[in-house]
This record gives sequence, C-alpha cells and structure tokens, in this order.
Amino acid sequence: MSHESGRGVDSLFGVWARAVRRRHRAILGLTLAAVPLALFFTVRSLGVDTDTSNMVADDLEWRRSERALRDAFPDLDAELIVVIEAHTPGVADRAAARLASELRRDTARFDAVYRLDGGPFFDRYGLLFRSTARIDSLATRIETAAPVLAALAERPTFAGLASGLRTLDADPDRASPGDAAAFLGLLAGSTLAALENRPSDVPWSALFDGRPPTPRERRQTLAIRPRLGFSNEVPGKAAMEAVRLAAASAGLIERHGVSLWLTGSVAVEAEELDTAVADVSQAGLLAAAFVAVILFLALRSVRLIGASLLTLTAGLVFTSAFAAAAIGELNLISVAFAVLYVGLGIDYALHVCLRYRRYVADDVPGDEAIDRAVAEVGPSLGLSALTTAACFYAFVPTDFTGVAELGIIGGTGMLISFLVTITVLPAALTTLRSAAPPPFPRGLPWLAGIVSRRRPWILCLAAAATLVAIPLASGATFDDDPMNLRDPDAESVVIYRRLLADSIAKPITISLSSTPERLEALVPSIEALSEVQGTRRLGDFIPSDQAAKLARLRALEPVLPRPHEARPFEASALEGLATLRAELTRLRWRGTSDVRTVATQLDRLLGAWSRRAPDDDQAAARRARALEASMFGGLDPHLRRLWGTIEADPVTIWSVPADIRRRWVGRSGQRRLEITPRGELLDVGSLRDFVDAVRSVAPDAAGDAVTQVETGRVAARAFRDALATAGVVTLLLLLLVTRSPKTAVLVVGPLAAAAIWTVALTTGLSMPFNFANVIALPLLIGIGVDNGIHMVDQSRSKPERALASSTSRAVLFASLTTIASFGNLAFARHTGTATMGRLLTIGMSCVLLGTLVVLPALLAVRRGASR
Repeated sequence: MSHESGRGVDSLFGVWARAVRRRHRAILGLTLAAVPLALFFTVRSLGVDTDTSNMVADDLEWRRSERALRDAFPDLDAELIVVIEAHTPGVADRAAARLASELRRDTARFDAVYRLDGGPFFDRYGLLFRSTARIDSLATRIETAAPVLAALAERPTFAGLASGLRTLDADPDRASPGDAAAFLGLLAGSTLAALENRPSDVPWSALFDGRPPTPRERRQTLAIRPRLGFSNEVPGKAAMEAVRLAAASAGLIERHGVSLWLTGSVAVEAEELDTAVADVSQAGLLAAAFVAVILFLALRSVRLIGASLLTLTAGLVFTSAFAAAAIGELNLISVAFAVLYVGLGIDYALHVCLRYRRYVADDVPGDEAIDRAVAEVGPSLGLSALTTAACFYAFVPTDFTGVAELGIIGGTGMLISFLVTITVLPAALTTLRSAAPPPFPRGLPWLAGIVSRRRPWILCLAAAATLVAIPLASGATFDDDPMNLRDPDAESVVIYRRLLADSIAKPITISLSSTPERLEALVPSIEALSEVQGTRRLGDFIPSDQAAKLARLRALEPVLPRPHEARPFEASALEGLATLRAELTRLRWRGTSDVRTVATQLDRLLGAWSRRAPDDDQAAARRARALEASMFGGLDPHLRRLWGTIEADPVTIWSVPADIRRRWVGRSGQRRLEITPRGELLDVGSLRDFVDAVRSVAPDAAGDAVTQVETGRVAARAFRDALATAGVVTLLLLLLVTRSPKTAVLVVGPLAAAAIWTVALTTGLSMPFNFANVIALPLLIGIGVDNGIHMVDQSRSKPERALASSTSRAVLFASLTTIASFGNLAFARHTGTATMGRLLTIGMSCVLLGTLVVLPALLAVRRGASR
C-alpha cells in the first residue's frame, strides 16, 4: 500500500479528524440546523448600501469639503437629470414645462424639480442674457417681418398667412425678400415633415434669431431630487419609472417629436445595479453548470461532490452571517465577497477530497483515509488560509472604505472556510458512506514527464518572458473614471457622454462654497487658469447692460403685434389652404428670385400634401386644421415672451426665483461658485488637471469633478499600498511557518513571475486596472500562494512526484473551477464586471502556468542541487 506522504495521523490535524468522525452525526446535524438560521439572520440583517459616496473614509480633507457643500446646498445632492430634445426649441420648452408641472405634483417621490435652462424666469428675462448686438439684430428682423407677423397674430391660419404675404407688395420698403424667403423656407420644411409623418411645428425661433436652432437650443434639462433609500433596493428606480410614466401621460413621446432621456448620478447608479445584477445572475447559472462539470471530472463521485458543495455552502452562509453582524451593510465592492469566496473556498475542499480519494483507491479503510487526508493536507490548508486572509486584511487600514470592508469579510471568510473544511467536510464524508469511486490517474504524470525532460528550457523561457514583460508591465495604468465601468450602451451613460462632448453643457463641474467677499476675490484667479472655461454664480442671473437692451426692445412696441385672445372663426382650413396656394402662385411669378424659388417649393409640397387627403371631407378638414395648428400654433408663445420682456422691469437679485436661489445661496447665507472645465472631459487626464488647478487656488473646492478624481486617487493608493503590504505579510508568514527562506522564495517566486506576466498581458491588451477588476488581485494572490504552498508541501515527502500526486490534480481543478466561475463574466454588459472576468481568466492562466510548470522545474533543480 503506497501513501503520498509520510505524515502520521497522530498529528494535531489527525487527532482533530478522528474527533470529528466520532461526532460526525452531531456535527452534521448542528451544521444543517445552523445554516438555515444563519441564512435567515443574514437575509434579515445584511443590507446593501448603494450610495457610492460612503465608499471613501470620511476624515479626508476633500470629503469634509464635499459634506460641507452637501449640507449647505442639499438641492444639489443625488440628482436625476432629465434631458428633453425636440425638433424645435418651442416644442422642447413646452414639453419641459408640462413634465415639470406633472412631477411637482408627485410630492411622494420628488422633493424638488428644477428647470436648469427654462421656466417662467427665463421666459420673461431670457432675451436680456443675449448680447446687445444680438438684441439689435433681433429687433431689426422683427421690424422687417412686422406686417406678416401682424396678419398671423390676428389669424394664425393659412388664410392669415396669405393675407400677410400680400403685404410684401403693399409695403416694399419694410418687406425684405431675404427674410420672406427664409420665412417661406421654414413653412416648406414644416410641410415636408408633415408629408413624412414627422412633427411639423415651425421653429419660430429661427425666424427671430436669423439662423436655424442649435442642438443646445432644442434641448431642455430638468434636475430632479427624488426621495431615495439606500438599503436593500435600487435607489432611484421608482423615481425613474415615475418620470417615464409622467412623460407618457404628458404626451412626450417620439411620435410627437419629443425625445426624453434620464441621466445623472441617480440614473447611472440605478442602471449600473440593474445591469450588474443581470450579468451576475446569468454568469452564476453558467458558472454553476461549468463548476459542476469540473467537480465531476475532478472527483468522479456524487458523494464527494455533495460533501464539497455542502462545505462550500455552509462556509459561504457563515461568512455572510459574519458580514451581517460585523459590517451590517455591503457596498458596491464588498458585495463581490461571495464570488471571491466561492473561487477560494472550493479549493480547500478539493484538496481534502482528492487526497482522501487517492487513499481509498489504494485500499486504505474509509475512516483512516479521512484521518490521513486531513492530517496531511491540514497544515498546508491552514497556512494557505492565513496567507490569503493576510492578503485581504491588508486592505483594512486603507482610506478606501469600500475595499476595506471587503478585506474584513474576505479575510475572515478564508479562516471560516478553513475551519468548516476540516470540520464539516470530514463529518460529511463519514456520514455519506458509499462504494469506492473508480480509479483514475495519479496526479498529472504527462506534465511531470514534460517538466522533468525540459526543465532547463522551461526556466530559461520563464526568465526570458519575465524580463520581456517587466517593461510592458511598468506601463500599467489605473482608470479612475467610474463611467468607464458602466455598460456603454446604457441610456444614462450614452446621454452623459453626449453632454460631456457638448461645449456648453458640462455635467461635471467644481463648486466652491464660501462668503460672497471671498468668492469675488477668488474669481479672477480661477478664471485666469488655462484649465477653466468659466465660472457661474448668483450674480450671473442679473443680465448686463439691461437699460440699453430694454430700450431697444421697447422701441418695438408700435410694430410688434400682440397675441389675440379672441380670433375670428375660420370657416375651413381647406379654403384657407387654397387661398394660400393662390398667393404662392402669384409670388412664383412676381416675387424676387429667392422668393420665387421658395414659394414654388412650398406650393408643390402643399399640393403633394393635399393630394394625400382622405375622401371623407370632415376627415380632410380635420387633417388640414391639424397641419395649420402645428405650423402656426407656436407663434403665440414667442410673441408672449417678447411682450413679457418688453414690459418687464430690470432684473435684480430679488427677481431670481427661490428655487434658483437655493442652488446658489446656502442655508447659512454662503454663496456657491460653479467652475466649468475647458478641456475635453472624455479625457480623464484633462479632468485631473482641471481639479488640481482649481484646488491649487481653492483647496476647499468640491463637487462631482473633485469626487471622481480624488476617489480614483484614494482607490489607486489603497490598492497599491494593500498589495505591497499583502506581499510583505505573506512572505513573513511563509518564513515564520516554514522557517525556510528557500521554501518562501520557491512559493513567492513563480507567483511574482505570474503577476508580472498578468500585468504585462493586460497592458498589451489595453485593459487598465479599475475599481472593479482590481478586486480580483487578492483572489489571484491568494490562489497563487495557496497553490505554491500545496506543491512545496507535497514535494517535501516525495519531491520527484510533486506533479504525479493528488495535490497537482487539486491545484489544476481548483484553478479550473475559478476560471469557470469568473471567466464567463468577460462577456458581461457591465464593463467593470467584464474586465474583472478577463483579468481573472488571464491571471489564473498565468498563476496555473507558474504553479504547475515553473514551480515543479524549480523544485527539481533544488532537488538536484541538494544531492
């Protein structure tokens, strides 16, 4: 009878195994009773905190500034941004007004609704924020178009337009052919849209501005502050659904020419959670299937598979209960502990089961096989648990709370896994007795032969690959932009990036809260920075040069028509359309060349539209009336806004509405300064330069830009320090337990090489580290150290058979289960999850190569040197 190790069963772990076997029914009964209780406690007690602001330590300077800003201006916190776009500015403005009115009535879900670039204040005073030159140009165009505008103001119909066009001949001094052509062109565009079944409202702002509306002018933005809860739910999801329902009830749909999107921190985080949960659920099902297949290939025994899964489940549930008791709430990083636990916890069970299976195949009695397996594997499992726990605990002292909590849970989970493996697993194996499984090959003899014959080449190639990889690995970067982790096709992310690319609408800014005197003193220094595009404060809501602008607008009173509240009844829109086409025919022969061209085009389009009229006269009349209303119905709001500005008093600080003032004047009277970046915000480097430049002038600056940049720095520093600490602590533990520097180097050397290969490959594949995939590093370090410990421990008894033992098979299949568990995450929609899956697949492949190829070659060299 051959045995793989000379360790006796009288060791501490052997004694423990015998004690467990003698009480196997009690232990298994207690476990089966404790698991449901622990699971019930976990479900009742363990929450999920999805507020990303809680993932960084509170005592950092920039965090204090951030809290002070939130306390002073609570209306800026946790906003849901609604972006509305339409084919004309007027349609977008009316859509935003309707939606804002609907949402303000829903006080159960929304604390506040703000129109960032519209509303009564801007309706009344918006013109005064234009330059004096633009005001003068607008006034000139109104004076030129006054006859046509007067006719349409009195009768906004086809017949009224025909009457207005006749004034082009009656008063040639005031009628500009160029303006007439442009006006008719707008009507032609509206008619073409109607022919193509698109919204056909006339963009009257183009007539007044003398140019087509820009995309920015066709967009309106609402900032909504929903009522949120951050525990055991997706915060903001109910608010997002309420916004979409309100938009639908208000008729804000694509068919009516209105597009609506949701973005902002609330929408981004809600969609991220939904995507991540869907990805993990799908990956979990695939992983379960793959792991089941690999466990069957590794163990070839339903009994052993059942015992392993029971052990894994018990350890995971007990670790979850610990997290509920010690932490209380998981964050968006520590929620990954279950995935990490499965990847590491199954390894321990595999090592025990494969060693036990080997003894049973050698006709060792079942009870003795259990004792020997635990006695021989126990010490290496214990050391592996300590080193892996140390890797996790290294994150605890960092300022990155999100990963520090993961360190507490993960480190303790490894110790729990070890205790459960050497307790529950032997009890389960004793209870679930069955016939001996069929024999299978010892270890990996085919690989052992290759390593034995080619070890000089293997070590030379490994050294060369490491030397080549070092320069490439040194170029590794950390992507601290959280938006790069999200699903790039998610609505909130697409709109966020569209706003980032907009030269005006900057969704990322810096805010500075201070006294009015200090802000005024800082503004010149801040605006002088090359990284700053501009600043905005409450005073910017008071237009400059108001007297001159109002005087020029008030000069329009004699010629600007007023909207008519009561209008004469029009007998038929069809009759009015015929009258208009007759007037257009006259212009085709008597107008200027520009007017003739556009009048001909408009007449042909109206003719084509008329030929599509239904046979039913009433239906045809309703259709004509609908086109008439869409073409001329938007004129009244423009005229009302013009008259509202003309009759308004100059703007003062007290003219600014309270909802706007609350965003610029804090609870204690402090003022807010908003600073806008000049650089391309899609470039993280530009954003970092912007933050550094502003904080060099105002160290207490806060806001989204500061939070993003500084959180990235905290995370990068935390991971760098923790990994360095983990490396040192792991090496010290190896030296302390093995009392052999050579053994420690043998374990760490191939792992270090595998780490360099992994980083080099990720750099070559343009896959930077980020908040999500860097979580995989403790797993890779833990598995690498565990594998090395097991292989070195096995080589002590029979060095020449390290690859021909059950240990090598356990290392191989444990690594394959990890790859199977996480590899399918590489295809997730959530970019962060996908990069974690890719990094784990690459890293595990490198670790496996180092453990099963490079390390055995080193062991063979050491064996040869010791002879």
